[in-house]
Amino acid sequence: MGLTPSEVVRRMLLVMAEEALSQARSNLLLLSTDERRARALRNDLRIQVVEVDEVSSEAHVLTDFYWAVYYHDGRGPIRARPGKFLVFFRDPDDDPRINGAARNYPKRASDVRRLDLTKGEFSRLLRSGRMVATKRVGAAEAHPFFEVGFAALQARYGPKVSAIWSECVRDSLAADDLLDGEETITFSL
Repeated sequence: MGLTPSEVVRRMLLVMAEEALSQARSNLLLLSTDERRARALRNDLRIQVVEVDEVSSEAHVLTDFYWAVYYHDGRGPIRARPGKFLVFFRDPDDDPRINGAARNYPKRASDVRRLDLTKGEFSRLLRSGRMVATKRVGAAEAHPFFEVGFAALQARYGPKVSAIWSECVRDSLAADDLLDGEETITFSL
């Protein structure tokens, strides 16, 4: 007995989702200027398949990092609140907010920790050059790790998916005597 149309869709979806995940992970390292952040995001990407209804499914490549959309799409300039500074460490190993490890990058915006330093500690870190404090930062460039590989994914799998799906629908309709063998069925991705 052959696969049902929904089983065929789910299998094709998983094959394409696995390829999309692989492409995104590869592109992250190719496009990144921040290897630690890219590696953390790369390791966090995963696939989730959602059943839409009895014959339809969707596959999503997800991450829990709230900042992933800014990393992917870029962002505009940011200003510090009045009386505050935006603080960065030249070497993430020196940043106590993430304990120097990419695995400790905050996942939710509420996980972002504030830097709690005395005036003396703040001044010492600035003078040493290990920390940078500013009132404003410019826009951040995009790292479109999904878009870069998506065209290649469509070109590679589009014709295969269309052929498999068209054959599945044709076989299903023929089995139900809804086709007399002369019709052409084509599905395009």
